[in-house]
Amino acid sequence: MFNPATTPVQPILSLTPFLGGKPWIKARAVDKGEIRTWNKPTSTGKLFSCTLVDESASIRITFFNEGVDQFFNMISNGSVYYISGFSIKNANRRFSNVNNDYELSGDRETQVHLARDAASAMLPTQRYNFVPIHVLSHKEKGSVVDLLAVVINVSDVSKITQKATGNELTKKTVTIADTTASVELTVWNEECERFTYGPGTVLAMKCLRLGDFDGLSLGTTRETSFDASAESMPDAAKLKQWYASTGGTTVAKLTTGRKMMGDSENSNFRNHGRKFLSAVESERLGRTPEKTDCFECVCVPTFVRTENVWYDSCPKCNKKVTPMADGRHFRCEKCNADVIPEPRYLCSIQASDNVTTQWMTLFNEAGDVFWGMKASQLKEKSQANPTLLTQLTSQRLHVPLLLSIRAKEDRGGPNMDMAADGPQQDRVRLTVNKIQDLLVANKSERLIEESRKLIEVISAYHAPA
Repeated sequence: MFNPATTPVQPILSLTPFLGGKPWIKARAVDKGEIRTWNKPTSTGKLFSCTLVDESASIRITFFNEGVDQFFNMISNGSVYYISGFSIKNANRRFSNVNNDYELSGDRETQVHLARDAASAMLPTQRYNFVPIHVLSHKEKGSVVDLLAVVINVSDVSKITQKATGNELTKKTVTIADTTASVELTVWNEECERFTYGPGTVLAMKCLRLGDFDGLSLGTTRETSFDASAESMPDAAKLKQWYASTGGTTVAKLTTGRKMMGDSENSNFRNHGRKFLSAVESERLGRTPEKTDCFECVCVPTFVRTENVWYDSCPKCNKKVTPMADGRHFRCEKCNADVIPEPRYLCSIQASDNVTTQWMTLFNEAGDVFWGMKASQLKEKSQANPTLLTQLTSQRLHVPLLLSIRAKEDRGGPNMDMAADGPQQDRVRLTVNKIQDLLVANKSERLIEESRKLIEVISAYHAPA
């Protein structure tokens, strides 16, 4: 028989899959979601989730099937419960922003008792894992995040028809920002009526899902909550002051095709902001035929192919030209004319962001920055000094660069201008559009800024709840 006066309670922070027995915890239930069902060829069922919070930490618990029937109506947001008989497993961080390496599962064996003692009122009511908005560029699509941000603009309510189901959905688009960046948030269905906050309101927002519509964007989930009382937080006061002095318009936009360095205003380009090189594979960048995916990355060259650094091009169309039989004249097949060739860069480098390594191609403008001179100058100097390329390559390796990269799937076929790393059949081709050297003279402040951003990215993954 359960007796709260004699039953020992385990802190949430101490829960691990290796903990024996059936421990009891005492926690406040928050962020309770609705009942969801699944119907697969192998199984059907239903579930609901909520977050449990005590003085030590927070953890997500999900009830399945019989547990839903038994506890859904019993558990309410804000109430405190004694809970036992759950299983502990590794957390799937993609579908939850609760800052815990583990999560709980409840079923018909689980026990839940309402706590009625006065001490229960002292338990925390909510925990947030805030990240700066610009860090969203480094997170995987589908990730769930918490933000502390100020409302910049709120659109009117509109309706759209979902293609997959034909259902009519209600939405409201909200632009939010902090001192690092701004992003658009889509508020869906019932939340539209409850979202009554105007520009200048600082909100603590929990459980927003990251998407890639028009670059980067956010959407509400079943567990999303908005708290305007966050204006009492110390960081909120700074944010409100920043908004009052700037209007929130002085930061980069992560949504609606944010223009990156070197990009033109072209609707065929979809900009994703700052990414790691692993995003090429994990987010399938470059795999959309009608769009060219663009992103920025800080990385270092680790290898340079020096066999074919430049090619002889037509001065009119930039296509590769071929030498004629006399060895002195060149022919451009596209222009159908004899031309005096102009050297243009076309070289391949291997670059690493210390996690992933990728091959990428440097064309003319990027090559000018990388090699520090025009292709015609490098060709002329290399002919006079055969060791020059080797010397320059050693100076270029392991130097941190901010690269603007375009990713596009190469579906095979002949390509006269293919990169020096050989045929690229049915794979994503990375082209460096622009380079910024982070170690050049008078750029120390940029390196400091990049270091600060990296620290924020690392902190976002290890921030306390």
